[in-house]
Amino acid sequence: MNDSRPYNSSRWQVLLIALALLSSWAATAQPVSVHAAVEGQEFFLGESFTFQVQVQGDNRPQLPDTSVIRDFTVKKLGGRNNSSKSVSMVNGRVTRKETRGYIFNYKLTPKRIGRLTIPPIQVVAGGKRMATRPVPIVVREAEKVSDSKLHMTVSRPSCFVGEPITLTLTWFFAQDINNVEFAVPALDLPQFDLVLEEPQIDRKKRYHRLQVGTHQLIAEQGRAQLGGKTHATLKFSVILIPTATGTFPLPKSTVVAKVLVGYRDARRSSRQSMFNDFFGSTRQAVHKKIVVPSNAVTITVKDVPAAGRPAGFAGHIGKYAISARAAPTDVSVGDPITLTVSIGGPDYLDRVELPPLHLQAELTKNFKIPEERATGKIEGKMKVFTQTVRALHADVVEIPALELPYFDTTKSTYATARSKAIPITVKGTRVVTADDAEGTGAVAPAGRALKAWGSGILHNYDELNVLRDQRHGPATWLQSPKWIALLGAPPACYFALLFGVLWFRRRHSDPLAARARQAAREFRRSTKPISLAFAEDEAGGHAALLEALRAYFGSKLGTAAGAITFRDVAARLEESGVNGDVLQRLQTLFEQCEASTFAGGAGQHIPAEELLTQSRALVDELEGALR
Repeated sequence: MNDSRPYNSSRWQVLLIALALLSSWAATAQPVSVHAAVEGQEFFLGESFTFQVQVQGDNRPQLPDTSVIRDFTVKKLGGRNNSSKSVSMVNGRVTRKETRGYIFNYKLTPKRIGRLTIPPIQVVAGGKRMATRPVPIVVREAEKVSDSKLHMTVSRPSCFVGEPITLTLTWFFAQDINNVEFAVPALDLPQFDLVLEEPQIDRKKRYHRLQVGTHQLIAEQGRAQLGGKTHATLKFSVILIPTATGTFPLPKSTVVAKVLVGYRDARRSSRQSMFNDFFGSTRQAVHKKIVVPSNAVTITVKDVPAAGRPAGFAGHIGKYAISARAAPTDVSVGDPITLTVSIGGPDYLDRVELPPLHLQAELTKNFKIPEERATGKIEGKMKVFTQTVRALHADVVEIPALELPYFDTTKSTYATARSKAIPITVKGTRVVTADDAEGTGAVAPAGRALKAWGSGILHNYDELNVLRDQRHGPATWLQSPKWIALLGAPPACYFALLFGVLWFRRRHSDPLAARARQAAREFRRSTKPISLAFAEDEAGGHAALLEALRAYFGSKLGTAAGAITFRDVAARLEESGVNGDVLQRLQTLFEQCEASTFAGGAGQHIPAEELLTQSRALVDELEGALR
């Protein structure tokens, strides 16, 4: 008993200390709050900026309501948890601190200039509905850039309600660019319906997918003259369909980008070798952020007149043509006839519909027409519909002309397009009675007397010598070439397939290595048509050769081709053992192409064929060093 008391006493001391520590373990309660944050207070029209809704005290808030933001286009960038935990112990007192939070990220683009306000954004967090404070923003007109222009045009400045018009933006630029962002507020005007169409792709041209606000557009890259100089261009178009009348000044569009304005020499550190200075790898590109506004465009929208409107007018605006064909044309009463109707005229056909044929009196007089019809399909410059009709009697000799009333915007009058009548032959039908089904006369028996065969399986044989040994088994299988082929084919196919799969997996296990193996072949293939490009446009030929070099190094070094410069690849090439002479010639090739592409032909001039020969020779030498 005496030996157990000290043990019990020490045990109680440990328990008391533990209880004291647990009682001192305190968690600070965090109130729930909501704040708004922006990366600045002043921006140019069309310049995007980051906007955050920061929630503190709750890491699972509901999605904020951003529908109240009217003066900015809003793009969601996602959110992230902003919670943390910490434990500290001071003088034996343990304190635990836990903070909970969540951040919602958005990209806002102002639609107009002036003093704007981001209104309070409501968020439900911690079971409570709270709102951020309003955020004032100053939006200014973008400064003009002499060698970069943004042209905004419409196919017609005056149109009618429901008449599609084409809005086209063309950006002219002369420098190397990156981080391009377009802002086109006209795409979100409530007075117009926006229609995005995939352009017809020409494999000889280059295209880029752009994120314009909440829309994805395809832009065509090209070259055009501006102010007597050749500029690179980005061009895209959309369809706007006006839904209201009035005069609407379209807000100016803008493009924000970083342009290459030159290079500067970086100070060489002690870790850099003399080769870096010699080959120019210490040069750093200098970029400048520009904001280019477009010109102003105004669209006047008028309503179609009520006077003179035809009874069958279904809202077709523009100039239309209609044609029809039928098959078959030789039918009986009630047989289905497939009527194929083609409608053309406007450039935009997606919303063009077939006029209701069951409302055309000349057609319904002799034909049964269902109200249902197949959806139209665009084929070239026509939209094709199919409709089934059935002749009601044998006196029908033609399918009458189909009528399509429309409003001709070129003449501001109503007109009617008509197809040609289609001649058909309709035969009467005979009613089948019960007598027709059962027959009217006695059925005569038909048949012939049976005859015995004089040969074949009719005869019976009883001699044993006519029997043959036809037993089958593994022993007989191995004696037959057919059985050997039949038994050996499955395992042979299995092993052939196995070796093929293993070879394919090994060859394609590393996609970057596969790209690197094909890099030189792709370079030679892409440089074959460049001679013609040099003949038509020397700057275009240099640009094509520069793109081929960038694509080669992107595949060979496993990086994105993008806007690769000599500085981006020099260090990797030097590490791979490429000698100084090859690097020097490669730098000269890059500078010649960049100077002709972005500086209007400045720099050392090398004939086109010599430049192509040098580039192919350099790639052959690099292939040997980079294996």
